[in-house]
This record gives sequence, C-alpha cells and structure tokens, in this order.
Amino acid sequence: MKTTNLLTLPDGRRLAYAEYGDPNGHSIFYFHGGGTSRLEPLLLGDEVFIRLGLRLIAPDRPGIGQSDFQPNRGFSDWTKDVIFLADALGIDKFSVLGVSSGGGYTAACTAKIPHRLHSAVIVSGAWEFTTADLLKYNRWSLLLIKYFPWLYQASMKLTQRSLKAPPDKLLKTFKKRLPAADYAVLKSPGRIKKSCEALNEGLRSGTRGTAWDLQLYFKKWDFR
Repeated sequence: MKTTNLLTLPDGRRLAYAEYGDPNGHSIFYFHGGGTSRLEPLLLGDEVFIRLGLRLIAPDRPGIGQSDFQPNRGFSDWTKDVIFLADALGIDKFSVLGVSSGGGYTAACTAKIPHRLHSAVIVSGAWEFTTADLLKYNRWSLLLIKYFPWLYQASMKLTQRSLKAPPDKLLKTFKKRLPAADYAVLKSPGRIKKSCEALNEGLRSGTRGTAWDLQLYFKKWDFR
C-alpha cells in the first residue's frame, strides 16, 4: 500500500493517486465520492483488497487532494487522465468503480473507453441533478452548489474545521444526521479517523476543486 504517488500528465498537471491491495491482483480504478479523496478506500482497509485479490488504484480528481486543478473540465476529460495513468502503470485492461459522485466518471469511462474496461460498477451513484429533484428530497446543500457556489465553498471550510473535533464528539454529530446502518459502520474502530483523513485530504488544496467536481452534476453531461 502506498497512499501518495505523483504523476505528471501531458499538459503539465500533477495527478496524485494511491495504490491498495495486491500488486498482482485484478486492477480496479476507484473514483472517490464528493468532498473526499484518494484515501477513501482506507475505510475498508488494505487487507480487504489483498484478501479479494484486487489491485486498487485511487486517483484524486483535478483540484482535489494533491492533484492540480483543471479549468473548464468535463466528465470526459477525466477519461484521458485515467488512460494516461493506466498506461504509465503498464495496465492494458482494468475495471472502474465509482462511489457517489464518482459515478459520473465511471459512466464517462464506459462511454469513452469501453475497449479498455473489463467491467464498470457504480455504487450509490449520482446522476444529472435538477432543481425539482433537489427540492423534492430537501437536498439544500446541493442547491448551494448550483446557485451559490461561493457559499458552498465557505461551508466546506467550516466542515473542515469541524473535522478537527475529538472522534467521540464527531460521532455524536453524525448520529443525528446518518441512518442507523450508516452510523453503525462509521462507529466501528478506526473508521471515523480514516473518514476524517480522507475528507481533510480532499480539501488540502482548498475548496475550488470539490466545488467544480460537484457543479458538473448540474450541467449537461459531455457524453451520451
């Protein structure tokens, strides 16, 4: 396991990625959720991927974690970064797995680079958001992203500060917000610490990258 690797892309940007599991296992590119980072797989633990015979490669998307920001990018631009990373690692065919807001990037890979994929999995994936959908499900924080991105970025900074609180205090806060099943997972030994690490790393370079990452879900996607 190596959680910080850096690769220079053809346009000069830096791409950060982590590797987990069995180096000789089946290769999976893992696309993290919104607001988090390449450290997200630590919530499951390296031993899980080793036991399953998987090699997990988890890159930070542009402007997130230690990856450089990419102006005006769309979902399809991500597939170029993935191909360059796969080629640099000597991986011909691989699987892709996207969690939550990583789902759109998984879908882009199936549309743009199907010849390189063994399989694609989307877990609790986000899709194109409409204002009506968000009002129906009371997703006020997502409405901030669409209409007041600067306010959303400010709220993310407050969230980052709150993550410095003691684990016990954080768990009490999450208990009020999360479904019982999700809370039961988060309170498992070490999980809250790993979750905070992944979230803090995602905001290492500021909030611009995370905000852009989520704003894409309110725009017309650049692939069919």
